[in-house]
Amino acid sequence: MIEEELLKNKYDEFIKKDFVMDELLQAIKNDEINELYFDWNMFTDDDIKKINKLLENCLQINKPIKIVIRINKLRDFDLLSLEKYFGGNIEFSFGFDAVGYTYEELMDINSKLNSLLEGVEPSMTPYEKYQVIYDRVRYFKGYNIVENTNTDFATVFNSKYQSCNLKYILDNEYIDCGGYSLLLETLLNKVDIGAFSFGFHVFDNQGNFLGGHARTLINLDDDKYNIHGIFVSDATWDDEDELQFSLLPLSSMKDPIYGSCDETVLFDADNIDNLSDVINQLHIPYRKTSREYIIEVINKIDRNESEKLLKLNDQEFNDEIIQYIHRKVDQHEHVNSL
Repeated sequence: MIEEELLKNKYDEFIKKDFVMDELLQAIKNDEINELYFDWNMFTDDDIKKINKLLENCLQINKPIKIVIRINKLRDFDLLSLEKYFGGNIEFSFGFDAVGYTYEELMDINSKLNSLLEGVEPSMTPYEKYQVIYDRVRYFKGYNIVENTNTDFATVFNSKYQSCNLKYILDNEYIDCGGYSLLLETLLNKVDIGAFSFGFHVFDNQGNFLGGHARTLINLDDDKYNIHGIFVSDATWDDEDELQFSLLPLSSMKDPIYGSCDETVLFDADNIDNLSDVINQLHIPYRKTSREYIIEVINKIDRNESEKLLKLNDQEFNDEIIQYIHRKVDQHEHVNSL
């Protein structure tokens, strides 16, 4: 099922972050609401506590209710810890990466992902965990796609030949750059390493458009190896024994053959003296403020920092953005010296 089909119904209540618990519970008791839809850009620790309190009350009310949650990163599914609410009067559905899932389907995906993390030990440093996971992803299977001329969105996203969605690539023989980058992001997130799959355009030396590509933005902090910064890795192109595209500096994305993307532009310390110009370059989604969008982008690789930004006033927010990017300037020379 594609996410559009999952979410196309008009749900009784689109839950906002400042929802009033007592009012919502009373509406459920009175049978005024039996479907709740959460479409939040991020889930803070406080958000998760509030959602869990709501679900605990829903169990006690013991009336059938459907909870639909859109998650931006699969890590959110782990953080929500919904297993104790499953199987009773609450029915869960999820939207993730343009696909709709049942609770059982996401649990199945999680199980397969956990098997790929065997050998990644808690005692390892972040960089050591990254090395194991990066090798596992780049050697996961060979690049293989089926050229699909069918333009029907539902058919494409429900195809067993899908090459970039976790629902299919964990089982079939197909994978493309989007699949590699999303798999790397997801596995790193599961061991608490900030990562985010991002897409961009590729051009030839004459400026002719060649197509789209995907890489993974990675936030590493490792005191043992003195590696601190935001880097770019390409598990698609790193399919040989010698690594060429692992933990590249953000400056590598300035090559004229690559199109611009918000993630690499925002985190590039070379742009920090012109932060207002950088913000003006960002592709701010409709009905979002630049502040909301920046917090959403930072949440993709650093949940703690995004929660910190939420609590700041505008001046503190701007100062913290500048300080944060300075703190995260690439240290890739340390990687090259290993």
